[in-house]
Amino acid sequence: MDKYRNKYRVASARAWFWDYGRNGAYFVTICTKNRKHHFGEILDGKMKLSVIGHLANSCWHEIPKHFPFVELGAHVIMPDHMHGIVIINKPDESAETPNLGVSQPETNVSKPETNVSKPETNIYQPETNVYQPETNV
Repeated sequence: MDKYRNKYRVASARAWFWDYGRNGAYFVTICTKNRKHHFGEILDGKMKLSVIGHLANSCWHEIPKHFPFVELGAHVIMPDHMHGIVIINKPDESAETPNLGVSQPETNVSKPETNVSKPETNIYQPETNVYQPETNV
């Protein structure tokens, strides 16, 4: 098993030959740290978003305001993770994709600032593998 920052982890499922800043539709999964139910809970078969769940939903819809070349497809928020489709549609395919951090090697990606407003910190953790079967979705 590979190590990253001196910790064992699952090897990346990203294709080494693909530039993830290129135009295309991408399926994205974001999980909470330790799969805690920070985004809400399911009541009577329906998802009831928590304050953090509403914040995640708002941030999702804000993406095109920060990246005008990005369109959003469908998304769904569950208690401990969310899925969404991000469509990169730059008019000039050769244009740089600023601040996405996906076209650079992991060693060059800057760490996002945490603890800005001091709520529960570090609750999100990126997925390290693409295939994650869900039994209760």
